[in-house]
Amino acid sequence: MPGDGRVKPLGKRTLREIELALHAYTLGKDFPGGTVTAEALLKEVRHALETKKSVRAHRVRTVAKRKTRKEEMAELREQVALRADGMCEACAVRGLEAVGTEMDHFFGGSGRRRALQSRFTCWLLCSGHHIEKTKGLPSVEHWLVRFMDHCNAKAADVEDHLFAKGYCDAAEMAQARLDSLTLQGRASPPQPLNKAGGQ
Repeated sequence: MPGDGRVKPLGKRTLREIELALHAYTLGKDFPGGTVTAEALLKEVRHALETKKSVRAHRVRTVAKRKTRKEEMAELREQVALRADGMCEACAVRGLEAVGTEMDHFFGGSGRRRALQSRFTCWLLCSGHHIEKTKGLPSVEHWLVRFMDHCNAKAADVEDHLFAKGYCDAAEMAQARLDSLTLQGRASPPQPLNKAGGQ
């Protein structure tokens, strides 16, 4: 079997577990366990016996998925940049102007960023505001209010009902988070933005 190109290399630790299992079997004893369960060991052995073809197909699917995600992100960046006309949208809320350089996903979190990303939940920021928002400076509440102001302004500007609803829904999500912080007693009064890239 090693010569037919179907078996992938196993680590020394796994091979040791297999040795223990086979030794116990020849003695008519139960599997001693070692550092893994029999089920986990069997799973790893089966994985090693996968054909090169199935492994190659998996890699092709992975590359295709990465390409799709990259294309989605490029399209989203273009939509956000066009809407903002290349300017920082946090500054625009305060009637100020600064060049937007970073697209910010307002709603993030482990495993949630891609699920929540859309033209309504992302905005274009100048580098200073992007750093401050990412670090939660001067406060998380500050940025929740700024983002709600941004969404409400965009909802008022668009004529398309579905687009307006998208911005309103994003504003409601931000409001829900602000309400949650208030209930937890963690909310602090938001500070106004009085200059580009600063508080």
